[in-house]
Amino acid sequence: MDRDILTDAQWAKIEPHCLGKRTDPGR
Repeated sequence: MDRDILTDAQWAKIEPHCLGKRTDPGR
């Protein structure tokens, strides 16, 4: 699974478990 192409809907479910992935300033 490519975490870089997840949709906002999918992120809404897993983001709490992967904080920093999408909102990481260095990404």
